Amino acid sequence: MTELNIATSQKLLDKSLGLSLSDQYWICPSGSDTDWSKLHFFENTFSEDLGNVLLGRGGTGENVSLMSPDNTSDGWLKKKWTIVDGKLLSHQRWKWGNPTGTL
Repeated sequence: MTELNIATSQKLLDKSLGLSLSDQYWICPSGSDTDWSKLHFFENTFSEDLGNVLLGRGGTGENVSLMSPDNTSDGWLKKKWTIVDGKLLSHQRWKWGNPTGTL
């Protein structure tokens, strides 16, 4: 979160509306007319900015879009989500047996 200039995980959730690929819950700001069906990652496109940062390939700070399922991807491996030919794919980076850690 340091690379993104975000102080806490709660701030990250607030900025990304808590959207994820693991459930259908999200944070809808009070008074907002935002519709989940236009935002969720199951059927809508999303930014790959955060995933690229997590894999050491992206920018930093305010230029990074946080509208990504990568905010809520948990686990030991560095990973990012992407859409290829209309299908959701998880790219994971690991080093054991892959010394460069490339995908």
